[in-house]
Order: sequence, then C-alpha cells, then structure tokens
Amino acid sequence: MRQGVYDCLLALTIVFSVLNPVLAKEPLVLISGNLYQHRDVDPQEKHLLALFSQALSGEFAVETLWLNQQMRMSMIRRFDNYCSYNAIRTAEREQHSYFSRYPSTIYPSRKLVSLKGRFDGLPERVSVSALLEQKFTMAIVGMSYYGELTPLLSARPEQIVQLSGSETYDQLISMFERDRFDMLIEYEDFVRRIVGQRDVLQFRQIAEYDNSPVAGFFFCSISESGRRAVDIIDDFFRSKAMLEGLRDFHTSRFSPGDQALIFRQFRELYGLDLQKGQTQH
Repeated sequence: MRQGVYDCLLALTIVFSVLNPVLAKEPLVLISGNLYQHRDVDPQEKHLLALFSQALSGEFAVETLWLNQQMRMSMIRRFDNYCSYNAIRTAEREQHSYFSRYPSTIYPSRKLVSLKGRFDGLPERVSVSALLEQKFTMAIVGMSYYGELTPLLSARPEQIVQLSGSETYDQLISMFERDRFDMLIEYEDFVRRIVGQRDVLQFRQIAEYDNSPVAGFFFCSISESGRRAVDIIDDFFRSKAMLEGLRDFHTSRFSPGDQALIFRQFRELYGLDLQKGQTQH
C-alpha cells in the first residue's frame, strides 16, 4: 500500500515537472517610472504601476521594483525581461529598447531650480549657455535625456554634477547649501514632490527649450518578451481603465493650465481623450 502511494506521488512529480515549463508564466520585471523613488508620498504613481502590472499579468509573472534612473536604464540594457515607463524616446535608447506607441506621461519642459533668493534679478526665462559661461555649476540626473541642452552640458563636464535620482529632500537641500552645485535642471513636478510644501526653492524657464511638453513612454528590453509586453501595453492604453488612470495621474500633478496643454497633446497627437475616457481613432 505504502509503495503504491510512493509510486503515485512519483508519477505526479514527473507529470508536473514536464507540464510546469508549459504552465508557468514567463517572468517579467516592471520598474517604476518614479525616478525619485518616493513611493510613500506618491499614490498616483503606485496606481499607474499597478495598472501596468495588471495588464501584463495575464501573460507574465510580473515582479515590480523601485529603482533610480541610472539603475533602471542599466537593467533594461543588461537583461531581456525588464520594462519601465516615463522615458523619453531617443535614437540612442531605441537601440536598446522597444517603446510603446502611446506615452505614459507628458510633462512640461524641465526648468532651472535653485534655493530661494538665488534667482533674484534674473528674468523668467534664463539661458543655460549664458550661465555656464559665467561658471555656474549645474546638477543633472545621470542617464536622463536633456535634448537641446545635451551638447552644452557635455562640453563642460567640470561644471556638471550627476545625481543618482534617489536623493532625499535633506540631501538635495544640503548639496545646494554646501555649494555642490548652483542650480538643478529638472522637471518642476519631480522637485516639488521631493520638497513637498516647503517654500525653499525657485524655478526659472530654460531659454534653450521651446517649452513644448515632453512625452515619456513605456519601454522594454529588446527581446521577444519585451516586444510582447509593449504590444500588450499598446492595446491597454486604449482601455477605459488606463485612460482614467492617465487622467488621474496628470491631474494630481499639474496646474489647470498645464493639464489643458497636456490633455490637448494626448488628444491631438495620440488620439487619446483623457477627459472623456475614450479614444478618437
């Protein structure tokens, strides 16, 4: 009797060992698009991450991670089953990643940031080129894309400080106060999420930018898994749940004026009407 039980268990073990590779879902790692890792104060970011994870979970066993900008770009280049979102699409990045058709975020252009009082006397639009000529130092987040500023920043590495993207409020303010750098180039939204309600910083528009909104996209490693994941997300972008998630994400972050501009970009460039929760074509 006991031998019969053992034989039965052995047979089941063999069957499951054969079937398991077929039945098991392929693993996929989804990295949050929140570049500053402040998950505890960012419920809309967590909701957006959950939406993407839910969409992919039908085909993949999804694991979610929170990494800074440098780490997430490195992981997607090194491994064939990593995805993330909120990345600007560039020719260089397309050599290492598949990108979605629709954007996961649209942001106003980056701004110059400094401690309150340091911009006194400067106009609302300031030239980064002119400031670099005056020997001011600038902080940037490593492996981010800066568009028209890229050649200016690359030409003066001795005046550029690279941040990891995981800095806390205390670290950021301390670096300002210790003159590690004079100014930070970053999205106003990202910085305000670090400083919260503290009235300690000033912002200026960057003259080299035309102030057109910047789109960030969902993207994955170049692999069969990455291609399938991007296809799934492209279909999911047109769902009511995702359209509502994108609307709530952008409404929670930006002023009514910025929202109007962002929603118009989604509607006119991508056919996604976030306000009505429907697609146009």
